[in-house]
Amino acid sequence: MQITMEYAENKINVTDYSIDFNNVIKHCTDNQLFIDEDNPNSKILIIGKEIGSSMPYTIDDIITNSVRDVQRNIESWTGPTGYPIYTIKMNVFNHGRNPTWTNYQKLVSTIIGYDIGHNNYDFLDYCFITEMCDIHLPNSNFVKTLNTNERKNLNGLRIENVRKRTELFKMSFFRGFPIIIMACGHYPKDFKFDIESVFGVEYGKTENISTGNFYSIYCGDFKILIHTRQMSSGVSNALISEVGINCRFNSYSD
Repeated sequence: MQITMEYAENKINVTDYSIDFNNVIKHCTDNQLFIDEDNPNSKILIIGKEIGSSMPYTIDDIITNSVRDVQRNIESWTGPTGYPIYTIKMNVFNHGRNPTWTNYQKLVSTIIGYDIGHNNYDFLDYCFITEMCDIHLPNSNFVKTLNTNERKNLNGLRIENVRKRTELFKMSFFRGFPIIIMACGHYPKDFKFDIESVFGVEYGKTENISTGNFYSIYCGDFKILIHTRQMSSGVSNALISEVGINCRFNSYSD
């Protein structure tokens, strides 16, 4: 079965936003939350850990840059000419290879059933990608470099942010995706994020492909949700293939 996907090459026009997505934009504007960087008219939702950056940060820098980039993201969706998806793709491509997005590219290609290229991040046309947390972190090990007070303060910020984003994910727009991939590893456990109640799904089974490469399948009315590890370095092609094939053959997409 090949899944028919909505495709957006250059920009997504404001007039193409659904009522549910306009409600998301308003909610994120009112609460200053990160929205997304891709196509809201697609059938695949990918949720990562958090917005990343290669720059070293102090706690104050993290707060400042997170607020700045969330505001920029909101403005990109609320501009009068639509969302410039082509510009986003080129900006990332021109800054060098991104391992997480390269793996997203492989994953989305597997789900939709044909190759969409491997260098220009065309997967952005076929999915909607957001984060469990919009507090910036340079990398997963950054927290280990902080002293006790800094770690406590940062954890407080992250817990509060995930709480707000949990309410965001309960909105009809996010619950309506037929394919949901939570590529966020241990974050649901760490932040007490109840996958079943938030997305209206039930746990099915967990498969362990190799050390560190696992996925859990959840099913709901006309949807499949797969929770797996972060799609960064260390991800096996076998994991990407199995997640993609399960999404393709067990989803209810057109």
